[in-house]
Amino acid sequence: RCFDPARQRRARRYAPPGTRAGMRSCLLATAAAQVTRIGLRITSADECAQLTTADECWAGGCIFDAAVPAEETQCLTYAAKLREAREYYCERAADPPEPVAADQREPPPSAAIVTSAEAALARVRGWRQGQAFRTLAERCSDEEDDCQDAIQQYIIGLAPFMIPVMLAAGTALLYWICCCVACCRCCRRRFMCCRERPYPRASKSWQRKGAAVFYILFGLGMMGGCLAMYIVGGNVASGASNLFCRVALMADEVINGSPQAPDFLGIDQTTLTMQNLTRTMDRDGERMDRLRQQLSETQTIRNSFANFMVATSHLTEVMHVNGFQTFENHKCTICELAAGNNLTDREAQSGAVDVVVEEMLDSPAHAMDGVRNTSVERLNGAALAVITSTLYTAEDSLETFRTAISRHFLRPFIGTQDDFGTLETWRNLAFIFVATWALLCLIMGGVALIFAKQSRAKYPSSKPACCAWCCAFLFLIASSALGGAMLSAVVPLTEMCQFWETDVTTAEGYIRYSSEMGLNSPGSIAVAQTCLSANGTGVLGEALGLVEALRFQSEIDASAAELGAAALRGANATQALLDALDYLDMISTQYPGLFQLVPSELNPTGDTRMIGSSLEVDDVLEPPSITAPNANRTTIFGLDTFVDLIAGPGRYRFQSGLKDGTLLINSTSPSDEHINAQPTVVRNALIYARQKEALLEPGVERFRCDTVQLAPPYRRQERSCDLNGFKRSVRQLVEDVLDTTRKLLDDEAASSSEFDAIFADLDPILQNARILLSKTACRFMWWRWKGVLQSLCSEVTPSILEAGVVWLTMTGMGYVIIFIEYKVWRHLRDNRVVGLEQERYAKKFGTMRKFQNGGHGEDEHALEDHHGHNGHNGHNGEQLALAHHAHKE
Repeated sequence: RCFDPARQRRARRYAPPGTRAGMRSCLLATAAAQVTRIGLRITSADECAQLTTADECWAGGCIFDAAVPAEETQCLTYAAKLREAREYYCERAADPPEPVAADQREPPPSAAIVTSAEAALARVRGWRQGQAFRTLAERCSDEEDDCQDAIQQYIIGLAPFMIPVMLAAGTALLYWICCCVACCRCCRRRFMCCRERPYPRASKSWQRKGAAVFYILFGLGMMGGCLAMYIVGGNVASGASNLFCRVALMADEVINGSPQAPDFLGIDQTTLTMQNLTRTMDRDGERMDRLRQQLSETQTIRNSFANFMVATSHLTEVMHVNGFQTFENHKCTICELAAGNNLTDREAQSGAVDVVVEEMLDSPAHAMDGVRNTSVERLNGAALAVITSTLYTAEDSLETFRTAISRHFLRPFIGTQDDFGTLETWRNLAFIFVATWALLCLIMGGVALIFAKQSRAKYPSSKPACCAWCCAFLFLIASSALGGAMLSAVVPLTEMCQFWETDVTTAEGYIRYSSEMGLNSPGSIAVAQTCLSANGTGVLGEALGLVEALRFQSEIDASAAELGAAALRGANATQALLDALDYLDMISTQYPGLFQLVPSELNPTGDTRMIGSSLEVDDVLEPPSITAPNANRTTIFGLDTFVDLIAGPGRYRFQSGLKDGTLLINSTSPSDEHINAQPTVVRNALIYARQKEALLEPGVERFRCDTVQLAPPYRRQERSCDLNGFKRSVRQLVEDVLDTTRKLLDDEAASSSEFDAIFADLDPILQNARILLSKTACRFMWWRWKGVLQSLCSEVTPSILEAGVVWLTMTGMGYVIIFIEYKVWRHLRDNRVVGLEQERYAKKFGTMRKFQNGGHGEDEHALEDHHGHNGHNGHNGEQLALAHHAHKE
């Protein structure tokens, strides 16, 4: 790993002062990390309980649960905590995930579900004009780049989506100004934007009706928004519960395994199984020493089986060499009987040797030999060292993958049930509180409007309206802040979903971001590519190199199954083998030199009995078939019968025959002139007769009689022979087959107890290897991860977006509501303040005039008359004049 320049830079950056940087620092840091990690590999609850801090707990392969009281054990095992988290989250999940097969290639039905907010999310991604989150990740992954600057630039890029949050701050500032206006009259007198009116005035009818209509319409809209918020809040809660359920389910199945759907062993159990297998296959251990001793004691059955195979293959080869050709228009019948019919123009038939080999390959001896050969070749010497080295590397890769998942993926989710419950409770309470507060503001505003309309006071109080707009301001601040926060959260969530799906969880992404994800070894990267990518094979054994390393398991299991099948056949199989051996013995004894005439170029003779005649003197019965021994057998005519059929009895005689005749037939006579002068049938018969004598002639080596040494190195020697030598060779080759077969059967019976001991020692090795190869299909991880992304990107994020849109919509309607309430308040407030003030000044001005006139004058009576006529409004011209005069005074 340290040849990577990026790792050398990291080593130089984090190297302690005074140490050498570069390759050596990287090697030292890597070794220290490996020693620390391996030293903290925890498997039991007692060992986890000894770790106190959170970092030690997580580094040791345990889970730190901060919700547990400090006086109790906070460091727990994965097995206990993951099951607890899975039960907690999935009991609250609205849509629990469906079962998935460990090697499932097709996506589950829920993977095709797309929510209606997907189009909105796609539009949000389009607004960003590129992959800003990918740029952030690439810059932070580059050690030479400034990650803090990249984060600041990313946050600055989110500024347009944080406008509602800024609007909330502006609304809060506006609320402070309005409060100053409401509490301090000088603000109303000095500021142009909120200047107090100079005199009271009555509202117009269209203003009252318009305010009522708009208030009712937007009030109904606010109520609908509150109802929608309750629904969207439920969607957010269900999406979050589904997300945490899928994360906990994936973590539990990946770390602890699952007995069914998926049938997965689990990373922890897989690592433990590899440790057990490595410990069991220790080349210096007692088990392997005992196994090597037992294998050496069964060397005899290996030699016997090798001798048997050499003897049968040599016999078959010799028979094929002689049976592939014809000798003087005569075929080798004994070759067909022993090794099968190999003429291309005839239907192929099995020979006796084929039956013997087939029966022996189905016998316990072959299974024992297979077990022994595989054990010697794969569980001994350098091959065993390769297997154990592969197991060590696979264990390290799987442990690195597990650490990466637990630290960078599971740690934020697992062990946070209480935090999740608290957070969800507060979110739900916030939604409910703000929505209820909106309804309360609507009710207060409606009460204020009704109060202003039905009040009989001369100047109705503005306090109900003031309370209404104060309440509405608080709602606007909360709703715009919530909506802005959710809209701001949707953007990074959307980009993160796209980044994880298209950039990270791919074969290239795991290589590019291996350091950031903690995949610090090629094996862990291969595991991620195999199990957590769209194009992964889902075969964990291939990623770890276990398929090739543990290939001996399938081979030994196949031999063991063959041994069991042979044991079930029992005596029947042995009897079939003995029958084939007896048949082979019989044909080699009775028909060792059986050749039959099969003319292929010359015209047939007149008598069909000549076709198929043999080289023997007397007639013999056709050999029985090995497949149909009880079938009818025809007669094969010999030389004496053949010579009588040429031109009648007494005309010719064979040199090798017993019958007398006038003319002698051997390999050179009769002469060619004599033969050509005969009729066609006689001429052809004489030609065949001369060919027979040519084959029978002593010393003429026409046949192959190869020999073989039935001992290592099994040297073969090619030699030729005449017919008598061929007969002796056939008999000798068959006796070799009989002897090696009987020896093999004897060794088979003698070695049965030794192989029972071998299987007893191999059983734990085979069991662990079988588990590693059969229960580590990890394709389900990809579908579980797709479910997590679907919950986050297609449930939680769209629900947050919908909630943000609803909050912002309610904020917009709230601004209309607060405008109406504020205008009503200002109208009532200005009328009451100015009106009462004018009355005070008018009353004061009237008293002064009375004293000036020496008593009650007509001006006072006139003022009272005016008050009586105008009622509670008091907005006549004289009063205005008095008010203006009072202001001047």
